[in-house]
Amino acid sequence: MKAKKKPNTRIRTSCPDCGAALYLESRPELDEEIICEECESSLIVVRLNPLKLDWAYEDDNDSWDDDDDDDWDDDF
Repeated sequence: MKAKKKPNTRIRTSCPDCGAALYLESRPELDEEIICEECESSLIVVRLNPLKLDWAYEDDNDSWDDDDDDDWDDDF
């Protein structure tokens, strides 16, 4: 869902990355992805009342997974 910057819509929130006001045309669902048109951050709905967005993290090769535990030596 693209966030609109027009104030004639109903639901207002802000981007946690750039602070821009985001106006949504309809009530989003939990875990719905929102794109900030100002900074193009990929955000996700983490709370509905009050509406709160957080950064959406994608799985990629740089992410931590269970196999990475073997890379750490417990002997410090």
